[in-house]
Amino acid sequence: MRHAKAGAGALLALLILGTGVGAAPQDLQKPAVCSTIDGAVKGISGYSQKDQSQVASDGEFLRRVMLDLVGYPPNLDQVKAFMADVNPNKRIAKIDELLESDDWADYWSRRFAEVFFGNYHDVGMATMPNMGKASSARIVRDFMKWFKLKISKDKPWTEIVSDMIDARGTDEGDPALAWKLSFYGGEGFAIEFANGAAQQLLGIRLVCARCHDHPFDGWTVENYYGLAS
Repeated sequence: MRHAKAGAGALLALLILGTGVGAAPQDLQKPAVCSTIDGAVKGISGYSQKDQSQVASDGEFLRRVMLDLVGYPPNLDQVKAFMADVNPNKRIAKIDELLESDDWADYWSRRFAEVFFGNYHDVGMATMPNMGKASSARIVRDFMKWFKLKISKDKPWTEIVSDMIDARGTDEGDPALAWKLSFYGGEGFAIEFANGAAQQLLGIRLVCARCHDHPFDGWTVENYYGLAS
């Protein structure tokens, strides 16, 4: 996921650099990609530079970037050290440092688990025969370890998703299988998979097309049941 991590870091830098109270050093360095995203923002209808927030101060930047990437704020010593650092590239360096940390991989593996499973501490898997809570809890833990290792090693998102979709075997085999096993329940695997895969992996709420062609988007009933099948 190296490109995803780099892209997330650059976008996060822009969001933090471009908002907040106070002023950062005048010689603050930005990633090269900032100019591309800045240009896209300025092209948005109604954009006005006079409404643009000031650059975030060092303390505000550090608090925001740590909350976003590792899920907790900096301590006093970290704030003092960061504010005393005169390196104009220190914000870029801090983002890279956090993206390489175990805390980042742990935090974001849990965030993704919330997307995939909801309450990942209690995931029902109504397989036949029934797997039981102890087994489902174990395979979800294995999935999270697997997912954490994938993102910590910068594996491409396409590879991760492919492994999840193609996972097969038993609950004691491929840990990626937990994602598909979580769809056993509710209205049945086919329906739950169509709803979940569309929303979690594509960002699309396809459920409207279960009964009729979508009135606003191009999704059809045939698309829905094609995915379900």
